[in-house]
Amino acid sequence: MVIYREACHAGSMLVELPTLHNVYAVAACTPDESSYACFHDKRRNAFLADVFTAYWLHHTKSKNLMMSTFEDQFNYMKRKVQENVTEWGVSQTPCRHGNKIAQRCTADGGSRALSERCEATRLYELKVVAERFRTTIFNWDEEAFVVTRSHLQVLVNLCECGLEVQSITAAIDYVGQRIRF
Repeated sequence: MVIYREACHAGSMLVELPTLHNVYAVAACTPDESSYACFHDKRRNAFLADVFTAYWLHHTKSKNLMMSTFEDQFNYMKRKVQENVTEWGVSQTPCRHGNKIAQRCTADGGSRALSERCEATRLYELKVVAERFRTTIFNWDEEAFVVTRSHLQVLVNLCECGLEVQSITAAIDYVGQRIRF
């Protein structure tokens, strides 16, 4: 599940997510920050968007989402939001809660697995890992539009970064035992 949360102090809503291992969430700001509006319409005397939402929409419309990772999107939004609100003399820092499988089985907390776009060369290993994910975490045969290429890219990256299949499948099993729907 992927969640985008837009509100003042939105990061506080991610506090309980560490117990949910199948969730990736991005919040507009940290728990102690406000989220700022933009695009003021003088005729309506109202703001039409929030800075975070505006950059999320811009990224979604301007990038090929089949080639862009969640890491790419988060880094883009964080950079653009911080650049924009700094001009106003305020602070707003998007934050996130991430993929527990990648975090659990990689020394770098999963950042390479979430951000790189490795080519699949370890096909047997990938088949074993993908099948374990499908049978343990989420059966994409039943919900075809929920798992995307960027989700599967994480599995490719885990295989390609040299991890043993046993390590990856153990992390999948660990996370799968803790998922609560």
